[in-house]
Amino acid sequence: MRLVIRSFKRVPTHQLMSVRLANRLCIWGLIAVIASIAWGKTLLHPSRLSTPSQMGDYSMFIDFAKQTCEHLQYPPSFAYPVPAVLMWRFFGSLNFTLGALVWLLILPTGMIASMLLTGLLSSDSKKYRGLIMALAFAAAEYYLIWDLRAINTNSCYLLLVMLGCWCWHKDQKIWAGVLLGGSVALKFYSVVFLGYLILRKEWRIGMAMAASILVFFIGVPVCVLGLQDTVLLNSEWIKRISSASNSNFFLTYRAYKVSLNWVALVLLNPDLSAGKLNIFNCSIDMVAAVVRFFCAAWTLLVAGYFLSTQLLKPGQVIARLAFVLDISVLLFCPFPASPILEPHHLVVMVVPAIALICITFDTNFSARFRFIAGLTVAIGACLTEFGPHYPLRGVGVMLALLVYLIGIWTLRYFAFGQPCEPSKISASTLC
Repeated sequence: MRLVIRSFKRVPTHQLMSVRLANRLCIWGLIAVIASIAWGKTLLHPSRLSTPSQMGDYSMFIDFAKQTCEHLQYPPSFAYPVPAVLMWRFFGSLNFTLGALVWLLILPTGMIASMLLTGLLSSDSKKYRGLIMALAFAAAEYYLIWDLRAINTNSCYLLLVMLGCWCWHKDQKIWAGVLLGGSVALKFYSVVFLGYLILRKEWRIGMAMAASILVFFIGVPVCVLGLQDTVLLNSEWIKRISSASNSNFFLTYRAYKVSLNWVALVLLNPDLSAGKLNIFNCSIDMVAAVVRFFCAAWTLLVAGYFLSTQLLKPGQVIARLAFVLDISVLLFCPFPASPILEPHHLVVMVVPAIALICITFDTNFSARFRFIAGLTVAIGACLTEFGPHYPLRGVGVMLALLVYLIGIWTLRYFAFGQPCEPSKISASTLC
């Protein structure tokens, strides 16, 4: 379907200057907000700098990493891959204040850089970029602020993914694979990129990513721990991940859970809420079967998205936006299958928010498509912000994921071109 191309009108100089000023104010205001949230506790108590009680997940992770390396066994409520364990072990070997201050620099920098890279990937136009980033932050602020306050790793994970995608865009395919492999080493979610690379026949990036995963998961740990301990720890991690949906582990996992598993247990099993919130009286085994059904349905939806949209040939002007929409789905598609999903894991939702708001502001799109893009972001934000409170917070989160998938699928299929023969498809979605 053709996009409506509107005639270019000369913009007065004073209006251009006003737009540029507003963009700069939005960007610097966003940086100030993110930095103040990340550094708030340290700024309030500068005499003590960063102490273990102030550093949230950072303190917990370096303690868990120490236990894992010393006892060669994962402690409860810890499920990071072995390469991430070694990273936290390295930070634990530093002076606490020094390591904490470094991490407090890395965390907000990763978040800001991820948003900037997403904006750059979505469009070359600088017009409204600052406003778009500010609106996207507002749409995903629940997740972003949670990550900053928890002092977790999700912004760093997102930065690795977006750097990999930026290298892909710049045709630096080896670096793209290495960075995407590095994101898998930090959080296993991004392993789904391998399937997308195979679908797009990006063999060099796929091989580089697979090789880097082997290096991060085997090569580096062998150099640090030795072969026997590396095999043992990786085996322990696989057992931990495979047992994450087990009710004994899941119910004792200490976290603010917003996962599909958790929501299903609250709504379908009377034990969790003492009969106050459940709508059915199902056994835990029946709840597990229901969750598997919904995960299978979600998998079919995601597969349908990629199989239907990869037979589209995007126009040259907007191909990069199509690429960012695909990245967005890859980033959030594993979440319904995660039994221990927490709010800060959804930091990645800022990527689809930026891409969709870019479409909303882009006059190359028809009014109908711009409305769909804006409505998707607005509904997703409302479901997140005004949905049920804990322990049913996950209801709004899961519905928001579904809304984003439907909105992106609609735009990707109808706004980015017509079906074409597979033999005529470009090897890359990039301009």
